[in-house]
Amino acid sequence: MVFYLKVHAKARRAKKAMKQFAEVDPSWDYKDFQKRIEDIFFAVQNAWMERNQDIAKDFMSQSLYEDYSSRSQWMIIRHEKNILRNMRIIEALPVFANDLPGDANDVMWVYLKAKMIDYTVDDCTMQITDGSTASKSFVEYWKLIKENDRWVLDEIRQKNEFDLNLV
Repeated sequence: MVFYLKVHAKARRAKKAMKQFAEVDPSWDYKDFQKRIEDIFFAVQNAWMERNQDIAKDFMSQSLYEDYSSRSQWMIIRHEKNILRNMRIIEALPVFANDLPGDANDVMWVYLKAKMIDYTVDDCTMQITDGSTASKSFVEYWKLIKENDRWVLDEIRQKNEFDLNLV
């Protein structure tokens, strides 16, 4: 309960900051942000399933794209295929927003709670090697930055890798 309250307190502050930033820069508009998060989420998940990060290239920073492309190639070499089904976002809230001079310095951290079926199969045998066919919810924190005048995913941290007190 304390965690939930802390997330929502951070979200209120971040939304207030986004509203102020949007008066000068429309890319901070909260409604557009919600749509962008959804677009990024589904593109990134699809890219993982297909082991083809080009699918989500327009939604990721160059450094994240290169990292995920390398990981995808290793999955192909190891005959691993990630299967994701029934994906849905439960909640996506900005928990930190910072508008610094120059768009290249803008940053936003997003609390993302989602639910999906997530497992890995051997692409030769189609046997499950990791995960479960049960739908499970999870929490991640996403760092978004601006690249080429659009918000892109730059980093993903798991719930246990992120300290809300630091943002």
